Amino acid sequence: MHSLRSYGRDKPVSDNAYTITSIYHGGTLRMYTSHRTQPTSAGGRPKYYMTQLRSFAMTDTAKTFRQGARAYRNARDWAKEQRNEAIEQANERASPVAAEAPVLAGDAAGDASGSLNEEDFEEPDSSTEELADYRPPAKRSSKRSKPSQIERMQRNAGESTDGSHSHGSAVIHSG
Repeated sequence: MHSLRSYGRDKPVSDNAYTITSIYHGGTLRMYTSHRTQPTSAGGRPKYYMTQLRSFAMTDTAKTFRQGARAYRNARDWAKEQRNEAIEQANERASPVAAEAPVLAGDAAGDASGSLNEEDFEEPDSSTEELADYRPPAKRSSKRSKPSQIERMQRNAGESTDGSHSHGSAVIHSG
């Protein structure tokens, strides 16, 4: 995104956050944005900062899930708008001087003509309907009887409750 915003400019653009990162792990959706700052010294490298925006316990309640799914969809839509705007602006800068304008060092965006197209970027494979239709698994009933400590120890030692032993292979009794 930074390369697109900086394409055809004298200095890299480091004015705002234009990206969203989402991480889903262990039932929690975390959303971040990142931005870069100008190098602090001549010839130095820019610094990148990542800031958490929100987090959602997606397996908590239906309401929390809907809030998280809504935030994810809104962030995805916003990021697409930012990307399309950056492509449009880069193409406007590339059109009048496509053959003359040097590309910023380290800028890998665009093709040989310097023109960027929306087709150069893939759409995500996930569907918003897949997210909206998600239902967390039902919780187990607490009425199930737990095995006794002796049964657990026998099972862990490879013994069944009827006194026979099991060592991972089938035993056939002939009668």
